[in-house]
Amino acid sequence: MSEPEHTPDGHHVVINGRKWRATDPLIPDERRSELQSILMAWRREVKRTKGARAARDGVQAAKVALGGARHPVVGADGGGASGPLGDPGPSTGCRVSLSAR
Repeated sequence: MSEPEHTPDGHHVVINGRKWRATDPLIPDERRSELQSILMAWRREVKRTKGARAARDGVQAAKVALGGARHPVVGADGGGASGPLGDPGPSTGCRVSLSAR
């Protein structure tokens, strides 16, 4: 399978004419791989817990860390919401963090 077409900014891929969010191109490969493993662990946890809020929040935090989802804007001042980025992944024991290691 060939690599999908990326938008000029690298933040989206185009598949069958539809634009999808992509992993932030500035995330180093090793960190991206770690975050993808954490994301998949949280997705397994969602299935295992039949959609528990904490597991769904873990999926969202991992997606935000990967750059494939954006923080929601909350409050009148436009400040971003903080998610459970420090929560341990369910089966990896890793912590999701935006900082590079």
